[in-house]
Amino acid sequence: MRCSPGSVALVAFGLDSASVIPSATIALDAVDPPASSRSLSSRGSAVLFALTMPTRPPRQKRFAVYWCTTSDSDEDWFVVADSARKACRFHEEAEGYDRGEAYAERIMGLPDEVRVEGGWRDGPKGKVYKDAGWPSDELLIACGAEIGKQARSGLRDTMGVVCKDVFLRGRHFRAGDVVANMDRAHGLRTARLGVFKGGKPG
Repeated sequence: MRCSPGSVALVAFGLDSASVIPSATIALDAVDPPASSRSLSSRGSAVLFALTMPTRPPRQKRFAVYWCTTSDSDEDWFVVADSARKACRFHEEAEGYDRGEAYAERIMGLPDEVRVEGGWRDGPKGKVYKDAGWPSDELLIACGAEIGKQARSGLRDTMGVVCKDVFLRGRHFRAGDVVANMDRAHGLRTARLGVFKGGKPG
């Protein structure tokens, strides 16, 4: 004779199923909990599993030197950042461009002497930064750059033109020059030469 789980529980206690219906109900519930209870139990197990899983450590920032440019080339210059996207955002916000106008090219990672935990040092003895920023001549030289300064003028000083040429990793970079660009737009072209002196600003 096939017995239900509830009947087995009653027989084990020597009871008649007709006289103890409530007990049978309890026994059945104990053997086969309702679906809602099983669902709650499963959810609880899932939450516990999620809480006890090892979490992935946060990504370590790897700062590098980026060359940031825009279509007008008025403010082209280097930015130190931990991604091209952050280099673009810094350049756009600092120079007054709209979002999406800047382009950043990764030139090189920072050498050990200017890398610090979670940030970068602006030159071997410079200030430590945790976010994107402009590099000093000392940092660029620590990266192996040669820097040549160009002749300045009152208008360029007023407009904040960097007036530098940089030779880095076999390439020549010239800072953006809004004054030269305005002259060029009016048909004026003036040669501007930078003088390199073995890595030190000319």
